[in-house]
Amino acid sequence: MLLFGSLLLESGRAFNLVFISALKAAGDVKFPVQMGILSMWGVGVVMSYVLGIHWGYGVLGAWLAVALDEWVRGLIMARRWHKQKWVRFTL
Repeated sequence: MLLFGSLLLESGRAFNLVFISALKAAGDVKFPVQMGILSMWGVGVVMSYVLGIHWGYGVLGAWLAVALDEWVRGLIMARRWHKQKWVRFTL
């Protein structure tokens, strides 16, 4: 089960890192950092508690919560990239 969770986690992480790196290269550094902090605490920690402790999934629940955090962050970054809010930060 953890191996399946790792597939979700690593695919989300790759998706997330591509868009964060692209935004940082375009000069938009502040937004990815702020969203990273909010997402890690708001999605990662909260859902780790809910899935891992409250619902009793343990390590698998925490692993899936981290995967969810990576995917949520990646989708937010992809949305920002496609809306071209980063254009004003070009050098």
